[in-house]
Amino acid sequence: MEQLQRLKTLLDQNNLPLKYNDRLFYSEYLYRLEIVMHKFHIPEIYTIKTINAWGHKVDVTHRTNFIGTVRKFAKKQKDRVRVEFGGPCHYLNYYTNSLDNIQEIINYVSRLKKKEKEEADSIIDLGSITAFPGKISERNIRYRKKRLPYNKFKFQILGDRMDHEEIINWREWALQYPDKIKLCKYGDHAIQTSRQWGIWKRTTGIWPGEALAYIIDEKMLHLVQFKLGANIKKIIEFQIKDIEKNDD
Repeated sequence: MEQLQRLKTLLDQNNLPLKYNDRLFYSEYLYRLEIVMHKFHIPEIYTIKTINAWGHKVDVTHRTNFIGTVRKFAKKQKDRVRVEFGGPCHYLNYYTNSLDNIQEIINYVSRLKKKEKEEADSIIDLGSITAFPGKISERNIRYRKKRLPYNKFKFQILGDRMDHEEIINWREWALQYPDKIKLCKYGDHAIQTSRQWGIWKRTTGIWPGEALAYIIDEKMLHLVQFKLGANIKKIIEFQIKDIEKNDD
């Protein structure tokens, strides 16, 4: 509750909207702070007083880049930064588990806007804060606002590296339970031949992390685990959590 209250206070103080995400960001972070950059290269200009070679006090102007400064801070805090390009604006997303770190970045943006009074509205703005409504330990939980996948499946399994024969064997077994297992697509892919476009059945297996199927309940999940064993890389559990603005 204390963390939620701190988040609410942070939002109110900075007039920021709150959004919800259904999972941890990068399976690690609770929060994402969005910063809108109307220019990609945003210099931070600051002046320090120093003493030159003749013993005189002088002002020295330094220039740093906003993105580089935020990246350095994130690396020190073991947070993460992602810059996205597109349209008239660019976006810097800052991922963290610390509201203190979000406050530091907000303060930094505010200082930068204050220094650039003339064009503050055209350089950089705070966007929003997006939060995962669970805990850091809930890496394999996906919160849904209204319904489970296909209205009934509580789990999804992601496979480890499997060859084509292993996949076919698994799919043939799973087809015995059409009401309890929803197979994910094991796709057809188009390739260009020397004469024309042809269609071929995928025969290369899957890479680690590819989705295998949705499972209806825990009882069926245990049976699937017995069947696949070490070929399961991750099990995702879906839960309903009615939170306003939850990204479903």
